[in-house]
Amino acid sequence: MISSYGQASAPTSQGFAEFGSLSVARDFPLESNFLWGVELTPLFLVSLTRVDLPDRPRESRAAVAAAPFLAWDAFPRAAVGLRLEASVGLLWAFSPVPAEGSRFNFLDILGGRVRVRLGGGAALSLGVRRTHISNLGTVGPDNPGLSFYAGALAIDLAR
Repeated sequence: MISSYGQASAPTSQGFAEFGSLSVARDFPLESNFLWGVELTPLFLVSLTRVDLPDRPRESRAAVAAAPFLAWDAFPRAAVGLRLEASVGLLWAFSPVPAEGSRFNFLDILGGRVRVRLGGGAALSLGVRRTHISNLGTVGPDNPGLSFYAGALAIDLAR
C-alpha cells in the first residue's frame, strides 16, 4: 500500500496544483534484485488553483490509474534497504486534468524509497516520487501536463 502527497507548478492558467493518492501494488521477482509489478490507484485526487481567476475557488479532480512498474532493490535482505522504481501507465479522471487538459492521460512515476524491515515480513518505507500526468497531445495542440514532486509512504506486507 502506497500513499503519496505532492505539489506541482502547473500550466500558467492553473498556477498551482497538488495531489494525493492511495495505491495498492504487487511485485514479482526477476533477476539481480530487479522486480516488476503492477500499481493500481483507485484514489488519485488533484486540487487546482486558478491564479488568473483569483475569485474562483479551488477545483478538485478525482481519477483512477493503473501502471506496470520496474523496480530495483538494493540490500533486499538487510534491515534497511533502498528501492528505486519507474512506471508508465494510464490515468482516467472524472473531469479534465488539468482544467484545460483531458480526462484520459498518461502517467509516469520515478521514485526511490528507504525501506526498514519491521519483522514478520512487513516493512515500512519513506521516499520521494516524481509523478507526471500528460495527455501527450492526443486531444489537440495544447498539452498542459502536470509534474508533481511528492513524498511517499509505503507499507509492505508479507506474502
